[in-house]
Amino acid sequence: MREYVGGGYAFDLEDNEPSIRCVAAPVRDASRRIVAGISIASTVPYMPLEKMAELIPVIKQVAARLSAQLGAKA
Repeated sequence: MREYVGGGYAFDLEDNEPSIRCVAAPVRDASRRIVAGISIASTVPYMPLEKMAELIPVIKQVAARLSAQLGAKA
């Protein structure tokens, strides 16, 4: 979990639903509070760990753009 906090993303490795994995990132407002989250989810055959790692920069970039629209500064 500390890696997720420091990295600005999180993985769900079938913790919530069997056979479903996701990569997620927080969306912040102008006060830097987390007000939402965004994720990319798929079934295990389409979401191996390698694919999840590739999606980290994508999900973080989208979350940063959404956060900026809400007034958050980088």
